[in-house]
Amino acid sequence: MHSDQCREFIHANSPDFHLATEFIQTLDPDREDRNWQKFQSPEDTLPFLKAWLAGDEMPSERKAPEPRLVPAKNLKPPQNLDAALKMTREWVEENRTRLATLPAMDAVEEVLNRLSHP
Repeated sequence: MHSDQCREFIHANSPDFHLATEFIQTLDPDREDRNWQKFQSPEDTLPFLKAWLAGDEMPSERKAPEPRLVPAKNLKPPQNLDAALKMTREWVEENRTRLATLPAMDAVEEVLNRLSHP
């Protein structure tokens, strides 16, 4: 497993077994494999180990960049939006009983599909 490979790498690159064990405890106090998923490969633990051994703060984890959101005012509605909305409203009215039996998100999904594929 990935977590075992990371632990082995830490032991192989630590001055002694006890320091490696103590460092592993700081990364994974509850011994949960998911804690190791932040490392792409076992070698990615090395900067953290070196910082910990030097008494420095651990390097911050790389965060994914924030997604860039496009303001809704920049979205251009389709030319036939009014016609599509009218057709969708009529379709919803005709299928009201069936839509009422669906979970809310499923009903919304059907309506949106109908709107995008009239």
